[in-house]
Amino acid sequence: MTIDELVPIVEAVIFSGGEPTSITQLSRALEVEPSDVEAAAEKLKNRLDETGSAIQLLRLDNTY
Repeated sequence: MTIDELVPIVEAVIFSGGEPTSITQLSRALEVEPSDVEAAAEKLKNRLDETGSAIQLLRLDNTY
């Protein structure tokens, strides 16, 4: 799975949960490397920032 394919999946998981989700949890659930989760989350954050979205993606320690 490419990073671009991973972005909407990471977005759905992060924003549908009521609690912070760790990079490790996302990595295991999606069966990808933690570095791929981080890259997808960074792309998502950049997209949200660039479009002026009212939604922000925050990373706190090892969770989103």
